[in-house]
Amino acid sequence: MQAFVYAEFNPDPHRSTRRFRKLVAGSFWMVAVSELFPLIIHEECFTPPFVYAWEGEDRIEYQRP
Repeated sequence: MQAFVYAEFNPDPHRSTRRFRKLVAGSFWMVAVSELFPLIIHEECFTPPFVYAWEGEDRIEYQRP
């Protein structure tokens, strides 16, 4: 199996603890693609770990110092 994810990332500065704490505007699109992995679901309802790569593009704006 292979996973493809296409998502819009909208940081929430009020819930952020560090990196996006001073964000004032913006969002970005992210595309992620995994390597092939077996579709095995464990007792805990999780798949085994798998490798993926992602790329994002757009603009976010931080508060000026």
